Amino acid sequence: MSHFALLFAVTLLALSATAQSPGAAMSTDAQRHLQQGRFDRALEGFRKSFEREPLPETAYWLAICAIQMGKMSDAEQWLLQATASPKARGAWFQALGKCQLDLGRPLAARESLGRAIALGPKDDPNYAVWYCNRALCSLEAGQAVAAIPDLEEAVKLKPDYAQAWFQLGQSRSDIGKTVDAMRALETAVALDATNIEARFLLGRCQLDSGNAEQSIATFRTVLQSVSGHVGALWNLSRALQKCGHKVEAKEVLGRFKAMSALTERIEYTDTAVKINPGNAALRNELVILLLQAGRARDAMTHLDTLRRTAPSSTVFMNLAKALRLMGQRTEADQAEAMASKLLREGR
Repeated sequence: MSHFALLFAVTLLALSATAQSPGAAMSTDAQRHLQQGRFDRALEGFRKSFEREPLPETAYWLAICAIQMGKMSDAEQWLLQATASPKARGAWFQALGKCQLDLGRPLAARESLGRAIALGPKDDPNYAVWYCNRALCSLEAGQAVAAIPDLEEAVKLKPDYAQAWFQLGQSRSDIGKTVDAMRALETAVALDATNIEARFLLGRCQLDSGNAEQSIATFRTVLQSVSGHVGALWNLSRALQKCGHKVEAKEVLGRFKAMSALTERIEYTDTAVKINPGNAALRNELVILLLQAGRARDAMTHLDTLRRTAPSSTVFMNLAKALRLMGQRTEADQAEAMASKLLREGR
């Protein structure tokens, strides 16, 4: 499950709030560095401000800088200081939840997101995102049932929230509510036709609910975008067989078997990564193979690790590819911008 959307929700909140409530003790230079993406210099400026006067607002901005630099443990410590204040804001708990999720503590992250939602403000345009992010925490913890009410609230607040509709469809599918899942996925695809994973899952739900002919058209569309999508090939072959198209089913099955060789390479490389978790080059190789197979969601798990431990232009370009496969266009554009910045820096 990807939680990269959570990163950019925090980023946007941070930069938008800078102009609204900078705080008397904050360095103007630090604010400018933060807005311009020079996070190390911003961190230094905010740290000096905090040493002069340890305001919780400054601790929050120190955490935002640390998040952008991939220092999640440091960010969490700053945020724990900020959120201990009686003046703590919802955005601070939102950022804390992001850190905890990245650090592998989804239940703690869900609790922090709950505090964010309780504090509000409820008129914040990102409020629906907060509900979606809390749902992602539940999904990371393997609790799809708990995710559904939050996702339903997210799409109620923001009916055009394509990613939330997709996550809602996925969650409903995970607990066997296939028909309800299809309705959510149809909305997700209508809102964002570029979300390949949503379209693939829709095809699978159509097939599982007995609409084999309809699923054939859906899987064909997926394969137009990702010709090596193993799941789409396998399920298209099944659907064609059910509809009596035996010759084409056999041909598609052959393509699936050819792609199975890629799957074997993925499994071999995945094992190697588990043995050598600190080998960034090996993990990058696994990401490329997963993207070739159309497994963007699996690739995101490794990309989340790479962007924290070995950020480079290559990592962020692959991140952009994965995000586009999942229909997260805004986040993909931001990842590409980061890739360009790193490339200019020779990284």
